[in-house]
Amino acid sequence: CRLTTILLAGLVVFVTHALEGITGFGCSVLALPFLIWLFGSHEIAVPILVVLAWVLALLIVFTNLRHLQKREAIFIMGHALVGLPLGMLLHKFMPEAGLTLLISLFMVVVGTRGLNQLLLRKDGLPDSAAPSAARGPGGRLALLAGGMIHGAFGTGGPLVVIYATRALPDKSQFRANLCLLWSTLNTLMIVRWLYQGDVFNNVEIMNGLLTMMPFMLLGWVVGQRLHDRFDARHFLIAVYSVLTASGFVMYSQNIGRIFSA
Repeated sequence: CRLTTILLAGLVVFVTHALEGITGFGCSVLALPFLIWLFGSHEIAVPILVVLAWVLALLIVFTNLRHLQKREAIFIMGHALVGLPLGMLLHKFMPEAGLTLLISLFMVVVGTRGLNQLLLRKDGLPDSAAPSAARGPGGRLALLAGGMIHGAFGTGGPLVVIYATRALPDKSQFRANLCLLWSTLNTLMIVRWLYQGDVFNNVEIMNGLLTMMPFMLLGWVVGQRLHDRFDARHFLIAVYSVLTASGFVMYSQNIGRIFSA
């Protein structure tokens, strides 16, 4: 039944985009397997989610301009955007399933470690280095690799998130600066699709966008209200929970591909 499909897909979009409204990331990777199942095609689900995530990121950025950190935003964008075209050029030579599987396991390890510290420490907050320490070689490599893998496969965002958990301890700065990057990366993808000319001529994609947009907007409103109400501890619990859940989703999507190859 088409109405049932719309309502189920709308529920998925609402929940995942509310989570991104809280944390600043995670909507696409969490929603993708469900929308592929509901819409029946990766080629239909991906453009819908990219455009929804693009609009959501722009809404978050433009309603939170005061939280943008110019220096940090330039640092993140500079490294990720250097890696992006390299990934586009080298994607045919990069082992997608293996790399994505490693990233998903890394996400689960980082996420569960963060949750363990948050839930066990008496002061409620995990140990963290000074934000400036995140700019070391490891942080730079994470951003470059995130840009490359995003350019190649569209799944490099988690590496940027892991960097941002250390570089941007303030919850609103964390969310706003991540969303600035997502809006930029998704703008590049949308421009490429417009140039190709076939994606947005697809009736199923356009119908999906029109029907899912209200659910995304509702998720944004709810996510914004919850974000404002969360203290630092509950915000980090949400961040590490979404990171862990995203890692499990990515792992389940790719483990079968490795063994079937």
